[in-house]
Amino acid sequence: MILRVKKEDSAYLYQVIESYEGITNHSTLGEAKGVPHRDVILHIAPDLRHHVERMVEELKKEIPLEVIDDPEASSKI
Repeated sequence: MILRVKKEDSAYLYQVIESYEGITNHSTLGEAKGVPHRDVILHIAPDLRHHVERMVEELKKEIPLEVIDDPEASSKI
């Protein structure tokens, strides 16, 4: 799952993800200079996917956040 978040909200996103120890690992994808957002990839174990999806839905209520790629969701169709 890849999330897009404004740069000014990225530290908050990282803190929330890290507070859920072991639920997912994350990496920031490379970015071009001057881009106002960060793309963050979440590496999710299949048995924890539901928990991560709930976390993302709750985060969307707090900060502007967009799921820009979710290969697992598209494979369910």
